[in-house]
Amino acid sequence: MTDPNIKGISVYMRKLVYFIISSIMFLAIPISSAYAASVFTIGSTQYTNDGQTVQMDVAPYIEGNRTFLPLRYVANALGISDSNIYYNPTTHIVALYPKGNNVLSFTIGSTTMAIVTIPTKGGDVSDTETTMDVAPVILSGRTFLPVAWVAKAMGSAVTWDAASQTITLGDNSSSQQPTTPSSPATPSVTMTTFNVTPGAINAVVGIIAQLKVTATMSDGSTADITNAASYSSSNTSVAADSISPSPIGLVVCVAQGNATITVTDSGLSASVPVTVSAPAVQPTTNPPASVQSSTVNPPTITLPPTINQENQENQEAQIAIERQTEENIIATAQQSIANLKTDAQNQTNQIQNSDNPLIQTYNNQEQQQISQVDADDSARGVGSSVIAYDEQAVRNEYGSLIQGLQSDEQSTINNINQTLQNGINQQEQAIAQAQAALQQLNSGQ
Repeated sequence: MTDPNIKGISVYMRKLVYFIISSIMFLAIPISSAYAASVFTIGSTQYTNDGQTVQMDVAPYIEGNRTFLPLRYVANALGISDSNIYYNPTTHIVALYPKGNNVLSFTIGSTTMAIVTIPTKGGDVSDTETTMDVAPVILSGRTFLPVAWVAKAMGSAVTWDAASQTITLGDNSSSQQPTTPSSPATPSVTMTTFNVTPGAINAVVGIIAQLKVTATMSDGSTADITNAASYSSSNTSVAADSISPSPIGLVVCVAQGNATITVTDSGLSASVPVTVSAPAVQPTTNPPASVQSSTVNPPTITLPPTINQENQENQEAQIAIERQTEENIIATAQQSIANLKTDAQNQTNQIQNSDNPLIQTYNNQEQQQISQVDADDSARGVGSSVIAYDEQAVRNEYGSLIQGLQSDEQSTINNINQTLQNGINQQEQAIAQAQAALQQLNSGQ
């Protein structure tokens, strides 16, 4: 069974629009038709809506001369409830259903924004595509959208205040439909340069250093962009740039040698030289050994008795430092394994939470469609065999939709688990090597 209104667009978009149309017909989800002014602040996990403070779990940020805000909270601020936000983790398509017959559609990593118009009576589903200058991204498990494009498509005024680093989505009490926006004006403030501290790292093996990246804007203001910047190491066997788990900007001193950490953001870059050395042994302050006596036969040299003792103490101190280094490596790897497992579980839960409501909707639609088929067949006076055939056709159709959705979900979860296992294997290898080094140090005492 194919909806006559859905043709001329991609297979996935047909499924998406069919889902939305069905939700409107069968679920009758209420949509807010007005929203008050909302103020978001760069770097803050709180925003105000009509004067009321709302807590978020992520903060807006600036990158590439554009402000990125978390989708869920922007949508709520624009009068769109959580039930009218759709995300498919397999295809990475995000859709917002604000009001009327229009749907906003985005794809993570793509600069194309589509406004899909669903006809109320007959006709084809049409979509108008607009090319944005930046693409939506996923950060810290949240979808971030370029707010200027979304707000303008919703007919909302957007105000940027460089001094307070705030974005205001203006009051809208009308019933405006999403419209295809022209290119939003570029904010007057831009990032002119950024500074990385420390500017150089000189450390011993096992040390973990934290970089901080501070941007200077064209209006003279500054912003912490540590979480938004990208990091790479010229020699990961010496200094590894650790960007997962957060916080990013961690530099792990792995082995003795030299490396360079390159930090990039918005076309700008900076280099941080890293020198990793073996743990130093404190020099002795005792006077050098001297010959106290000698004879020709047999030759004998007597050294101060403290020399051997101090050498042994220095060796023990060196072993203690090396032991602590290996123990730090083990602890770091164990924590990484725990974080990997947590991230994988969160991703799996997100996928399942996204698909389960759609599966339930399909099940409800199946029952309602069967009831409708039964009523139509009874009105036509057909036999029971025809009714049974029509009912099975409906079950087959919705069964195929659910099976395809579950197959995509399982495939994505399998990929997550494989990535998790690869990460665990790497960390367990590091633990095994550190434990072997500890055993060798302990047996050498």
